Amino acid sequence: MVDNFEIKYRKIPINVSIYGVEKIGYFTFIIDTGASHSLIDAKLIKSLGYSKNDFFKTERLNGFAGNSISVDFLKVKTFNCLGLIRRNFEIGAMEFSPRAFYDGILGIDFFLNHILCVDFKKGKVKLDI
Repeated sequence: MVDNFEIKYRKIPINVSIYGVEKIGYFTFIIDTGASHSLIDAKLIKSLGYSKNDFFKTERLNGFAGNSISVDFLKVKTFNCLGLIRRNFEIGAMEFSPRAFYDGILGIDFFLNHILCVDFKKGKVKLDI
């Protein structure tokens, strides 16, 4: 599937839908192939019907500057982006800056075993499924 994007703050925003416990949420994530895990702003978890009881593990994630943070993970029912649907997708929840224009980070874990093509000139992202 192909999606159009406009570079904003040198990031690639992309539309994501997440099927939660009680409803579907529509969000803007940014693509970050340097991130090992996909992450969502912790403030949005409750809007999908999840609670602290749904977190099943905590991991320390290392940033590129050598810092590390503790991140709680849960499995969302369905995660849909660029035509790829992942069921029981593991996603980390952490507090994002109030200045962030995005709701989450789409890490390399989402793209494994697929071909991701980014055309900066045309502003298009394609994921071969």
